[in-house]
Amino acid sequence: MTNAERIAAELVAVHGFYGRELPEGSLRMWLDLIGDIPADTVVAALLTHTLDPERGTFPPMPADVMRHIRGGTDEAATLAWADFIAGKPLDHIGEQALQAIGGRSAWGRSDESQNGFLHRRFVEAYRAFRHRDEREAMAQSLGTRVVERIKG
Repeated sequence: MTNAERIAAELVAVHGFYGRELPEGSLRMWLDLIGDIPADTVVAALLTHTLDPERGTFPPMPADVMRHIRGGTDEAATLAWADFIAGKPLDHIGEQALQAIGGRSAWGRSDESQNGFLHRRFVEAYRAFRHRDEREAMAQSLGTRVVERIKG
């Protein structure tokens, strides 16, 4: 069974769990969006979704699967801020967010009363940079898939 076939089978099963059918067109769209992710990762995200007390009462959408795989943006931003405070290196999104709030020098010049303000600004900047990166990556991935379909 290929990766895409396994993902398709799991998606049909999960939608059945919610008492829903997954039409062929919707299944194709799912596979276009997440079909390149390893099946084990997708299955784990689908199972995690079903246990999510806030969103798990509804059938999953691709964004739910990605949130379980990558984590929420606010969660990632808070973890990046904690890494910065601990002196650990930041990924490129964290570095962009840090520069957006004035860089390491802004942190060095601030006093304790400004920490909450800097943290909130960092989270907002991180959210914006991550969403931009995700949009660009998705557009590139979808563009590649469309070209492959046309050639195929």
